[in-house]
Amino acid sequence: MSQENQNDSLKTYALVKHTEGEETPQVMATVSIQLDESEALSFQPAPEKKDEQVDSAELIELQKKYDILMSSLPVGLLIINQEFLVGAEYTQVCEDILGQSDLEGKNLLDLLNVTDDERSKISTYLKSFIQTLGEPGTQNPVDILDIVPPSSDTENESEDMPEKDACQVRIGYQMISQAADGSAQVLVILENTTPIKTANEAVERTEKQVQRLEGIIVDPDLSADLIAELINSVNIAIDNLAKLKDSPDDSDTIASLSLNIHKAAGLSSGFGEEQTIALSEILLDTIQKVTQKEPPDNWIETCESSLNELAETITNLMETFQELTGLEIQEKPVKKLKIVGEDLTRLSESVSQLQINADEKKQLVEQINNLKSVSVYDGFSQTARMIQGIIDITDASAAFTIEESEALIDYALAQKLNEPLIHLFLHILKHNIDAPETRFDRNKVEEANISVSVIEDDEGLVVEMSDDGEGFDPEVVRQTIMEKGLMTQEALDEIADDDCLDLVFTPGYYQSDEDMQSAMSLDQIQAFVRDELNAEMFVDAELAEGTTFMIKIPKKAEDKPSESKPVKQVYGFNAGFYYLFEIDESGDCRASKIERDAVPEKVLKKWLADGTLSD
Repeated sequence: MSQENQNDSLKTYALVKHTEGEETPQVMATVSIQLDESEALSFQPAPEKKDEQVDSAELIELQKKYDILMSSLPVGLLIINQEFLVGAEYTQVCEDILGQSDLEGKNLLDLLNVTDDERSKISTYLKSFIQTLGEPGTQNPVDILDIVPPSSDTENESEDMPEKDACQVRIGYQMISQAADGSAQVLVILENTTPIKTANEAVERTEKQVQRLEGIIVDPDLSADLIAELINSVNIAIDNLAKLKDSPDDSDTIASLSLNIHKAAGLSSGFGEEQTIALSEILLDTIQKVTQKEPPDNWIETCESSLNELAETITNLMETFQELTGLEIQEKPVKKLKIVGEDLTRLSESVSQLQINADEKKQLVEQINNLKSVSVYDGFSQTARMIQGIIDITDASAAFTIEESEALIDYALAQKLNEPLIHLFLHILKHNIDAPETRFDRNKVEEANISVSVIEDDEGLVVEMSDDGEGFDPEVVRQTIMEKGLMTQEALDEIADDDCLDLVFTPGYYQSDEDMQSAMSLDQIQAFVRDELNAEMFVDAELAEGTTFMIKIPKKAEDKPSESKPVKQVYGFNAGFYYLFEIDESGDCRASKIERDAVPEKVLKKWLADGTLSD
């Protein structure tokens, strides 16, 4: 140390470094010291530090406590450096989670044994974490990883480490220190969340079982019908697959197979049958590849195996249901309608006062019809369960509702409507729902809303299925018809603008159904409604607002009042009065009193001859 400057009380010294071969020493640092006149500054070598005596027993006891602490912590703690290498100190839990011993010096990413994508994600994050979040104590968001500990033949693995199963781990990082040269220490926190995951899965399974039991208990008759329909759907799918063995390219059979698997999956969802849903997803994925002309090898045999397993699962469900309720699953279930006592009383009174004529017959028919009618909600309960299941199995961003209605619907008619409504729903999912970003721009909620409603008027019933999706532009409909060559310009010009939307029912308008999400195209649905229900089907839409499909079902002829035309007249005489009996085509008879002059002369002569009348 050399003196650079000096005054009365402040002395400044420079710490210099002498390098061999250089005349001028290099100044390393300077220091200023305040001294009184009586004080002197001297330099001398520092005394050697004597070794302190250590109590070995105390050290051993501390080590034991440390070992107990490190082995009993419920989470894994280890320290890594900037190269992700594990330090010497870590808790025992780390070895248990990672399935390896002697972690010191090993790379954390190797120890985690995650997928390449996950490894890249962790590596990128940690580098950024070390470089930009250097404040000690900084923590990152927690990640959940599925890790697979290495097999027992991994190099450098201790033989006494038992083989570990795959587990789920919650991992977090906390900065300990960071130096200017880039070196760092990061605390890694590991927690095995597999027990929590397993417990949550068990709770979820229990909740689904409770859901299934609640559905059965609330309406066992409906549950029996749904299971019967489930069995029927799988049987049809098995028949479809048998046909495809001979004709693997039959698009109609592939479409039917897809539809019935959708039905099975939808119905199973209401009962919480995870295995059935999983098998249905596998089948639908395979069918999707087939319709895209990329069939997997031996796809028919693969589907057959999955279908057989599906059938076995449904059989188990049926047996469980029968044990729980004591009810038998019928192949063609008969609906047990709940009949109100007052309706029966009125029917009895009508029968007791019955006169054989058309008006009273109409009244009796109406009362009987009321007995076999149900609410719209009850009538479409099976349809609703199936559609909700389809939403679940396809992860569709849609909600389905049945609108409240005071109308009653014939139960048998509601069952017939199930088929076209399912097809319509699948069509809407594919063609009518606007994309999420488009819905956002249009200020719509994320989930598309699809609903069914029933309106009753003097002409009959109108069943509507509506959505809040894309809607239709009439000009685009006309343009599509022309581009596909479905009509000539002259024929198209004759169609009024109000009727233009109905052109979407033109065969061939929808040719994008290559994935066979529905067994029926829109024109086929309309034909089904016409042929099977004796009804008409129309469409109404507003661009960007939504579409409504309407099925108009007229009242039956016998439900409408009609004038009876007499086809036979019979005269009678009793207790001094003359009567005319008129019998119409349906067999109804109307009786009325008449005067003697109204009786034909021929009839009077006959009565006089046989003694019915006297002179």
